[in-house]
Parts: sequence; structure tokens; C-alpha cells
Amino acid sequence: TRRFQSASASARPAALDSMAAATAAAAGADAGGRERFALTMANAYGSSTVEPLGVTTYEQELAESGDVSSYAFVEPHRVTTFSLAHLVTEGDESTTTSLAFETFTANGAEVTKVGLAKNSVGVVFTQLGEDVLTVRVTSADGSTTVLRQRVVCQYVRRELRRLSDTDRLAFLDAMQVVYTESAEVGKAKYGASFTGIAHFVAEHLKGAATRDCDHWHDGSGMLMVHTAFSLEFERALQVVDPRVSLAFWDYTIDDATYGANWTESPIFDDDWFGAVPMTDDGEGASIPRGRWANLKLPRISDVADDERADVKASFTNSYGLMRAPWNASPSPFVLRSRLVAGSKPFTALPSCDTFEAAWQSDSLAEFNEAMNGVAHGQVHVATGGHWGVDTAKLDVAGWSEHREQVLLVAKNLWRQGYVRCDEGGACACPAQLTTGAGKGGYEVLLEAGQVQWLTQYATALGSPDGSGSEEDLAMATAWDGVLSAVCSVGQVGDMYTSASPVDPLFWIIHPNLDRLLMLRRTSSRPFDESWGYAHNQRTASDTTVVCDWSGVGAGTDASSMPNCTRSTSCSGHAKDDALPVQLEEDFTLGTFEEYLHPGNLGRSYRYENYEWGSCGTALVE
Repeated sequence: TRRFQSASASARPAALDSMAAATAAAAGADAGGRERFALTMANAYGSSTVEPLGVTTYEQELAESGDVSSYAFVEPHRVTTFSLAHLVTEGDESTTTSLAFETFTANGAEVTKVGLAKNSVGVVFTQLGEDVLTVRVTSADGSTTVLRQRVVCQYVRRELRRLSDTDRLAFLDAMQVVYTESAEVGKAKYGASFTGIAHFVAEHLKGAATRDCDHWHDGSGMLMVHTAFSLEFERALQVVDPRVSLAFWDYTIDDATYGANWTESPIFDDDWFGAVPMTDDGEGASIPRGRWANLKLPRISDVADDERADVKASFTNSYGLMRAPWNASPSPFVLRSRLVAGSKPFTALPSCDTFEAAWQSDSLAEFNEAMNGVAHGQVHVATGGHWGVDTAKLDVAGWSEHREQVLLVAKNLWRQGYVRCDEGGACACPAQLTTGAGKGGYEVLLEAGQVQWLTQYATALGSPDGSGSEEDLAMATAWDGVLSAVCSVGQVGDMYTSASPVDPLFWIIHPNLDRLLMLRRTSSRPFDESWGYAHNQRTASDTTVVCDWSGVGAGTDASSMPNCTRSTSCSGHAKDDALPVQLEEDFTLGTFEEYLHPGNLGRSYRYENYEWGSCGTALVE
């Protein structure tokens, strides 16, 4: 059962600290003479203790304030051991061994028990959301006391290295089923709710690989959409195994531990997520060993019937594979590379400094931009890679750094109609639009609005003056070379494309963003949560350009171009836009933001903690 309640619907704890159950207070009977007990909840990952209320006291608090604010937190489909202790005054000879659970119910229904001993009981919760436990305690003298305790049942997301070996194996096994079972076999085994990886790749392509604009990135919807996407995937895993939750990878740990040698992290062990290959020429390669060895792209036949034709027509590459349309790779395997156009633009993973800077954002708009870019984007780049580009032409232009921007400029040209990718072949800019139209590289790139980006990265480039001098001709040649390089696009590791969910690494990086937002929203530091996005002039994908292709018919020649304008009309980023992810609840981006508030106990999940262990006190006020 999924339940959603807005954070403003009732009084909620103001800080994440209040989400941990409070330890029982001073021992003994209170001033009113009532007996007091300590109820301890424990599982394999830890324990917490609360002081449950007697029925009368509970109902009195509920009547007076409308809320009983002392919550206990439990996880579904995992044994929670409840232990009861009688709080006694100093010198009292009473002992806890005289207590025993008589009944144990939630909202009047018997709770599944797994083992019952004196003073303790193992309980398995299966329903998410808020609940009220009723415990009838029988003492040795025959007297009974009825206690009530409000509980919240949520899945708990943990860092991969915090999982027990058993739980990590269950998580990875469930992922492997989603990735490898066909839709037909999966539904036969796990029921009609089974969702295979083909759906997730298609869904991301339909948001990020459209020709008009990117509906999932470089805008105010990015964080909400990807958080919802993670939740949809988590629920798909739970169809396979209801015990698992979405684990995450805190890569600041690996930055602090391994630095430039981050591929030595256990994350890339064969039995976890597999290696990022390093080939002599920097070309991408499939995952070489382990559970993900030679992982293949999903089949179009596994896309839902009502989506298949659209995906096949608009969201495949020139070889008919479920890849970004501009990624002209014929390989049927998921590909990775450590090099980006012959370079390593990022020598390390996002650091504690990166996350601290994002946490210090004064507004949601600034925070959104940081989450879109430096806090996670470079992980996509560093594990995907980019090859097949004429790097010698980049060298001539002085483009030795920030070569991750090569692909972003190429995507801009693709959206604006300059780059065309022919069926069964590579991508290029047709001569009709360049030399055939009497335009050199500088003129085309200026017309396409790309010069502002390129002069930031290619330090040897300047504006040709048309004088015909040797220097002028060399400059024009350099611009021609850059245009040729970006128009060819090359081939791209899937993690660095709009088909990135095809790589299992995709799913373990995005929870970091949601988790940091929860921490930020509970801080005493002022935070303007007005909807927005702080566009920047450093990233070539952040163009705010929307292209209307409605006048470009199928089969028309390259001279037929879309109408491209600067606009804020790219859907998927406005607060009132429908959340473009298939969840059971109906959300807009704005109402999903409310759902994610750390004070909303109706959320189906939470995080084990909101700490960045490798960062020391960097993220603690």
C-alpha cells in the first residue's frame, strides 16, 4: 500500500534528528503514578528505544494536539525485534524478566510474528506508512497494561558498503533480474507488475533524446524527475524481491580514499558493478567480467506494445539500437570508456568540497543547477567516455581541456538540424548546410549559437577577419576542423548519453542528490525554495533553446530545418507539469517536491542517515 500525505497536512518533526527514535527518559513511575516502559526496536543494522504511552495518555495527547509526535521507525519485510523493559526507580527490586507480551497488533490487526520469547518478539511489517501498535503487557502479578506506540514503516536506503553481504547480494540479484529477464518471462515469474529495463531506457530516451529540447536535464525538473525515476526503479526491484531498497554509491568516499585511482573502488568489483575498461586507443568496451559481463542493450520487443512504434521510430540510433539517436555505435553491448575524446577531463570523482558547495546554495534554483552538473554529471562522463572524434583537429584549436563539452555541442547541432545521422552509418553535417551553402565552420557555428561555448574551451580560436592573410586562413581552417570534429559526433559510452539507464551504475548515483536536498531542507541556514533553475554560461547543454520540428516532414532533405528559439517552454521543468514517470500516485513536479520533504512520513522510503562520512564536519552545521 502506498500512501501520500503532504508535509503540511499535519505537524511534523522539524529536523531529521527527530526522525530517530528518542531514548527513554528518567526511570520510574511519572508524577501521575503510571507505569513506564521502554520499547526497543532492533534489526541487523541498529536499534532505537522509545517510551510508549498508556492508552489513556495516548488518546489524551491525540485529542489535545491532533498528533502523537514520538515515532518509531521500522522497515518492511525485515524482522524487527521488539523488546520491552519496565522502567524502574533506583533501588526498586522489580526486574524486566517478569514482563511478557500478551498481544501485539497494528491498527487492530494481528502483526506477523516470527518467534516470541519472554519480553521480546520478532515482527515483520508488510504495509508502508504510519501505524499504531497496541501492546498488552502482562506482569508477573497478573496485572495488565495496554500500551500504544505510533510507528512509521518505510524502506531504508543505505550506502552499498553499509549493506550486509546478504542484503547487497539480494539487491544486485534483483537488479540483474530487471536487466536480463524478458518482459514475457518476468511477468510469468513475478506477475503483471514486473517491469524490465527496456521500459526504463525507453522512458529516459523519450525525455532526454527528443529533438526539440531536453525535458529531463538542464532545467528545474531535473532533480524531481530523476528522483521519481529512482523511485520507480526501486519499486520495480521490489516486485522481484520485496525486501530490497535502492542502495546508493557515496562517491565522495572513493574520492577521499582513491583520488585519481577511483576505479580501484569495490564498486567496480566484478561481482558488484564491473570494471570501466581502459583500452589503448580509448575506445569503449563492454563490461569485461562478472555478473554484468558483456551486458547487452535491451530489445525493442520488450518495450510495451503501446510505446514500441514510437521508440523504434524516434529513439533508436542509426543502427536501430536503443541508444541515443546521435550515438552511432553499432555494438549490441553496453559500452564504457575512461577517456573522453582522448583526454580525462575529470581526474577524480565529485568531492566533499563539491557537495559542500552545493549544500551552501542559497536557493533551490542554485541547488538544482549544482545537482544537474558537478555533483553527479561528471560521474556519467567519467564512466561512459567518448571516442571516435578527430582529436588532432581539437588540438589545432587549442581544445585540450573540457573535452566533455564536445558531445554537448554536437547534441546542440543535432537538435538544431545541422547534424544528421543516416541509417546504418555515422553522423555528419551535410554539405548542403556548410560548404555547399558557402559557409565555413565559423559561420555555421556562429549561426547555430555555439561560438560562445567554443571560445571558452578551444583557446586558440578567434574570429576570422576575412582578410585572407595567412593567420586568417589558419584560423578559418581551425574552425572548419572543429565543425568537422563535432559534426561527426563519434561514439559515446552509454552512461554519458540519454540511454544511460542501460548501465547499472546509473541507479546508484542519483540518490545522492535527493539525500543532499533532504539535508539542505532541514538546515537552519536560509534556503529559498521558490521553483527555478540557475542557468549558467559554462555548460554547452544549457542553451534554453527549443526547436520546433513540426514543419520538417519525414524524408525531406537537409535544407529543411527546424525553427529554433530561446524559450522557457521546454516541458518537464515547470512546477505544474505532470511528473513524466510512471508511479502509482499522480504527481506534478511541485507535489512530488512536497512528497520528498523530510518531514513527510508518508514517503515510501528514507535514508539510513544524512551524513557524508568521508567529509568530516563539512556538511554539518
